[in-house]
Amino acid sequence: MRLRAAGLPLACSETGTMLRALIDLKPRDVPLRVALRNTVAVVLPLAIGVATGQVAAGLAVCSGALNTMFSDQPGPYRARLQRMLMAALAAGLAALLGIWVGHNTPALVLAGLLLGLGGGLLVALGPVAARVGLTSMILLVVSADMRLPVQQAPGVAALIFAGGLLQVVLALAAWPLQRYRPERFALADLMRQLAGIARQRPDASAAPPATQEVLDAMVMLHGEHRSRAIAVQSFRIIAEL
Repeated sequence: MRLRAAGLPLACSETGTMLRALIDLKPRDVPLRVALRNTVAVVLPLAIGVATGQVAAGLAVCSGALNTMFSDQPGPYRARLQRMLMAALAAGLAALLGIWVGHNTPALVLAGLLLGLGGGLLVALGPVAARVGLTSMILLVVSADMRLPVQQAPGVAALIFAGGLLQVVLALAAWPLQRYRPERFALADLMRQLAGIARQRPDASAAPPATQEVLDAMVMLHGEHRSRAIAVQSFRIIAEL
């Protein structure tokens, strides 16, 4: 009886720890404003299509916005514009190709093989490019299974591309009003981490402090798609200090 009584609190403690881990709310990876913006770009075309009796057109625009949404990642505005435009274009071309080859099984198999190979090679360019390859492959299969007339392929592809453009416009609408916002926020996060480190003594056995923030700031300010404006040059000088 004593052994059972001693083991009961331990079992209750383990159960409580497991339940807390299950119901613990983790910090969200996507900011709320980004989630709302992406939701509007996906839901709005569908709602307009239902209201006007053009559900098929609304679904096409909605699918283009959904595929482009996965490329809406943090970074300089110029880099985000290029990524999202390429994702929208890839979605439109995948749908166009899928409708073209949907009536020919050997052609569909060949197109799927080539697109799957190309999408696999995109992994070398990073996770964002890999997502574009994956979503394009899915869109190719879905559009091929719709068995639409070949004459409708350009129109459907244009609607899907328009949905991607809608996502791009909503994502970059603040560019003229909040120039260099990603660069400023990356530099602010770095300074905030350094201020916290200065207030306390870091553990010598722990990982180097603020490593991720330093990498993010360096990519933002010195990366391939960096801005060459005078304001960003001043940000680089501050980061190097």
